[in-house]
Amino acid sequence: MKRLFIVLSILWGCWALQAAEPSINVTGDAEVKVVPDRITIIMGVETHDANLETARNGNNEKIRKILESLRKNDVPQGNIQTDTLSIYPHTSSYKIISYQVNNNVSIQLQDPAAVEKVVADAISAGANVIRDINFSHSELRKYRDQARAMALKAAREKAQDMAAVLNQKIGRPLSISENLSPYNYYRWGRNMAFNTMQNVSQSFGGNSTDCDTLELGKISIRANVGVTFELKNE
Repeated sequence: MKRLFIVLSILWGCWALQAAEPSINVTGDAEVKVVPDRITIIMGVETHDANLETARNGNNEKIRKILESLRKNDVPQGNIQTDTLSIYPHTSSYKIISYQVNNNVSIQLQDPAAVEKVVADAISAGANVIRDINFSHSELRKYRDQARAMALKAAREKAQDMAAVLNQKIGRPLSISENLSPYNYYRWGRNMAFNTMQNVSQSFGGNSTDCDTLELGKISIRANVGVTFELKNE
């Protein structure tokens, strides 16, 4: 029992000594910007009519024209997906007065430069709802690793600069942590997408040969790390 007590005392003393070891805590941030190579567009058609068949047929016809415009823009068939037709009756005084028919088309593109013309042509073909335009990258892991390495380097440089001001230098890292956060990508929600649709429609008046409404750029992939370094006298 006495031997066990001595061992525990030694371990406690080592831990206390380590806990009291001079150290410096810093954070490091980095950002990598890349051109997106994966664009998802969700657009659709919404029709209203007192007659269900009229609303449904009108919707189907516009979807057919949208699909035709996508084919003319060389969008592969495998990158186009249509949703099931949705029908919503509108009532007044417990009686159906009209029908709303919705149908969406999801499109996958690889070239950001093609987005504007694809969207403008689809609007000219009858799309009146743009639900989402999402820009991302297929090699997200690669650029996250790159951003993390840059953030760690930034943390080390910050620690070195801070220690030097106090006539100290840093030693080995005692702890490392990463604050995970989603990368920053371009995305149009429903309201902004609707405004974009109106702008495209008004700008080209049905003619989508010179598209310059959607300003595309780069997505930002960020990393943030925290590092505790040992602090030593120079």
